[in-house]
Amino acid sequence: MYWSGKKIIESGIVKNFGDRALQPSSIDVRLSDDFKIYRNIVRNPPRLQLLKIEEKNDYSSFKADKICLLNKHENVNDVKRALKLNGLKNYKLVKGLLLGSTIEWFDIPKECVGFYTGRSSVGRLGVMSHITAGLLDNGWSGRITLEMACVDNPVLLHAGMRIGQVSIAGVEGELTTYNGKYQNQKGCEISKMYEDDDNFSIERKIIFKYREGYSIKEISNDLNVNKEEIVEVLSKAGYNIISDVLKEMTGD
Repeated sequence: MYWSGKKIIESGIVKNFGDRALQPSSIDVRLSDDFKIYRNIVRNPPRLQLLKIEEKNDYSSFKADKICLLNKHENVNDVKRALKLNGLKNYKLVKGLLLGSTIEWFDIPKECVGFYTGRSSVGRLGVMSHITAGLLDNGWSGRITLEMACVDNPVLLHAGMRIGQVSIAGVEGELTTYNGKYQNQKGCEISKMYEDDDNFSIERKIIFKYREGYSIKEISNDLNVNKEEIVEVLSKAGYNIISDVLKEMTGD
């Protein structure tokens, strides 16, 4: 049975909701100013040979009040000229996939499940605000990561705008709660597929964590691998980790 929008708000499971959040059987959620875009041209799926990546991170994080979201075939110079003619300034151009997040924080009870869907008004502009994975498991807490893309002409997105909606329903049967890799996410998170045991070797997990900025000590604790093995894996993958090793030795 789906909850009414009023029950969702009164339950206290959503924090920081907006003044116009209430809907008949859902609540509207807003776009935050926290975004990420991937840098790499090829996103390594499981089981591909390890590639040497010069940068630790395959993505860029940034804050923005206005985003001009383009489809992957759009001519950037044409868009810039159109925006200038309309007097639009202080925006960031993003071509292709954009990761964002909601302002709202959710604490889904163990007896409930949540569902995110995009707002119809936003979808009619050609924006997919969530490409897939709109399920909010029972027991999950955090801000929703949005997988956004534009399928038609460029669209301006504004931080604080109502981007989608969340509905809540009850769960029947024996209950287990979510305890996965996206628990308590505070903003938009990149894919952590590398943590799936059925997809990646321990070597790949070490490299992905290192590229995300984890220290050798943190990787060792998270993956239960000794530091010597981590250093060997990273060295073979082409990373210059001398400075990181020295920091670990000196405790800096």
